[in-house]
Amino acid sequence: MVGLKNKKGYVYFIEIIIIIVLLGIIFTSFVESEQRVFEYKQQENLRNTGYGVLHNLDKINVLGPALAAKNFTRIRGYIEESISKTDGFDIDYINATGCYSVNATSLSGHQTYCNATNASTQNTIVSTYYTYSRNNTPQTIRIYLWRKL
Repeated sequence: MVGLKNKKGYVYFIEIIIIIVLLGIIFTSFVESEQRVFEYKQQENLRNTGYGVLHNLDKINVLGPALAAKNFTRIRGYIEESISKTDGFDIDYINATGCYSVNATSLSGHQTYCNATNASTQNTIVSTYYTYSRNNTPQTIRIYLWRKL
């Protein structure tokens, strides 16, 4: 009888250890998945912000004239004032002849594949396109966004 009671206590102890280990695994995977969801939501918010800024520039009739004049200083100024100070950005310009990286105020040379200079040095980056297609000449601005923090 005494030996049987000791075995029941041992099995009970093992069951408790197994439950604690399983709860630890479940809790750890839940926290990790919540972090991934949070990061995904941050990236989607950045993407939506970028598209929203370019769309609003089009709606207030800033984007079209600025693209026609190749006035990227004006476009960059509006974007800079429209996004959070904790976010960084860079833009590319795409038209019928190709893709151009926009550095501060001017276009760099024609490229077959665009990749903005500042954007390529960031770890987590999102991008979105906005196409302005009035006057039968589609022109696209690609905005890259990232968190500075």
